[in-house]
Amino acid sequence: MANNFKNNRGIDENPKNNENVDPEVEAMVCNQNYLQQGPGPAYGCPDPRMAQSRMQRCPSTSYANYSISTTAVTNGTFLPLTLTSTGTTNYNLSSGITVTLPAGCVYLITYTVQAVLPDIGVFTVVPVINNTLNNNLSSTVNSYTGGTGTFSVSGSFLVTAEQATTLALQVVTDQTTTGAVTGNLSIVAVSSIYQPTCF
Repeated sequence: MANNFKNNRGIDENPKNNENVDPEVEAMVCNQNYLQQGPGPAYGCPDPRMAQSRMQRCPSTSYANYSISTTAVTNGTFLPLTLTSTGTTNYNLSSGITVTLPAGCVYLITYTVQAVLPDIGVFTVVPVINNTLNNNLSSTVNSYTGGTGTFSVSGSFLVTAEQATTLALQVVTDQTTTGAVTGNLSIVAVSSIYQPTCF
């Protein structure tokens, strides 16, 4: 009779008892068994260090940098992005405004935007994640002179992409139209969601 190692979710934690074991589940189970039992074969995982290699999904060279450049924007405009450099990961850029972050990583997002504002008013850049405005991650500047001036906003935040996640930057402003807008967007994968805990 096969040993029963079902967890509280009803999943048999002995990979030998599962014909179609998800590699990620097997890796996490092997890793857990390593913690509990120490070195050595663990329920069909000859070397628990295999778990570490399977769980490391984000290479250190996973990054992308984009430039932002347009002659003017109005309220609701999505900032145009142009890829300037990238590492080993393919970040899909859709319609020149939306980046798709591959699943399995925690990403550090950093942006800086400069805008020429001709009137007194407000200029805000709001990250849009999975088509949802995230005002808590936004950055705002108030122009305080009636003449033309260049103002800058910037921000940084983390995105945990358990699934493929879309990212864009949208302008919210009371300016009828702005002058030139420039800047940059940086995306760096800083860690895997499935980090091993025993090494």
